[in-house]
Amino acid sequence: MRTYRIYAERFGVRSEITSVVRRYFSAFTVYSGQGFWKGGAEDTDIIEIIDTEDQLQYVVHLAGDLKELGKQSEVLVTSSPVTVVKV
Repeated sequence: MRTYRIYAERFGVRSEITSVVRRYFSAFTVYSGQGFWKGGAEDTDIIEIIDTEDQLQYVVHLAGDLKELGKQSEVLVTSSPVTVVKV
């Protein structure tokens, strides 16, 4: 299992972002934050998805959709291994 995170400048209301993410994933978390890019601060949404390694291509496609919709020059995607314990 992996944790994928997409860091994108906030471009609309939360419902717009979640509707885009739902095209690809049925389970995810959206965090709000403040990011810094090229010396300036920006409101940021962090989309966290925990899924299998073979989902990377969908994460990248999702990030591309968010980049295009938000008219951003870049969107950051991170991936790291995670141990999942369901209780």
